[in-house]
Amino acid sequence: MDNNTEKNTEGKEIDLIDLFNNMMHWFGRKFYGLILFFARNRWSYAILIVIAIIGAVLQVTTSKKIYKCNMLVQSYSVKASEAISFVNNLNFNALGNDAFSNNVKNIYASFVLDYNRDEVLDAVEQTDKNSIMQVRDTALINKRMSNIVSINFELIDNGATNVEHVEDGVLDVLNKNKTFVEYNNLFLDLENDVLTTINNEIIKLDSMRLVEYFQKDQSASLNKNGGLVFMSEKEKKLYHKDMLDLVSKKHDAERLIKLSDEPFKIIQNISVPQQEANSLSYYLKLYIIIAVLGGTFFVFLFDRRKQIKELIKEAESK
Repeated sequence: MDNNTEKNTEGKEIDLIDLFNNMMHWFGRKFYGLILFFARNRWSYAILIVIAIIGAVLQVTTSKKIYKCNMLVQSYSVKASEAISFVNNLNFNALGNDAFSNNVKNIYASFVLDYNRDEVLDAVEQTDKNSIMQVRDTALINKRMSNIVSINFELIDNGATNVEHVEDGVLDVLNKNKTFVEYNNLFLDLENDVLTTINNEIIKLDSMRLVEYFQKDQSASLNKNGGLVFMSEKEKKLYHKDMLDLVSKKHDAERLIKLSDEPFKIIQNISVPQQEANSLSYYLKLYIIIAVLGGTFFVFLFDRRKQIKELIKEAESK
């Protein structure tokens, strides 16, 4: 029994080794055949690449240059996701605004990323606009800033010199959106309520400044009704801290109200567009890939023309 088992095991090991060797020989033959195929047809591929280069040069010289750039907008009342969805679903060229129809090829919005969660912009997300709202990567979603949006532009030749008009046009569209205006008005109402409450608390707390101390260990003051208010040493220390906290909250509320007179504010203007979206390098890569991949089918037919003719003759003879 043991001898038979050992023989079977050895047989299986030999079969696996043979199988592996056969696979390696098969891959080697195919790889060698592929090298010979490209070597035989090198001039055909050279012609395809030359045609692709000529096509790319013609495309660049006959078409208008497209430049890429972006600006950053911020809102305290509108979520970034809502603004991005609005921009990406809007046809700006259909608005009848010359700032868009004459200068812009494409406008789309994307999230900005804060890698360190320090409320400082680190990068602009590069997700395609058609799939940006379908991202399921939790790590990426957690890095998105909730109140800053990148508005990205593809500007046509003259648009690159009229960025101010494009910038103002986009901001005007955002700030005139009825839903965003309603959100902003609601936000202002709530912040004004908060500010009123804080001011009332400051008045109450500030009334303690009328205290006239008449003892070292204990002090008293007259309130508005003429009653005495006693404060211990601990309470006097807390008074200063509470007052500073309230004043700080008041300043924060006033700042938000002042910055939110409109739904959106530009926090980074469009820089001078420099990066070409349809540069020569872009078209060279595109056309060469298309030429090589598309031309391989015809090169293969040309390379196997004899075999194909023989197959046709055999088929006709039958």
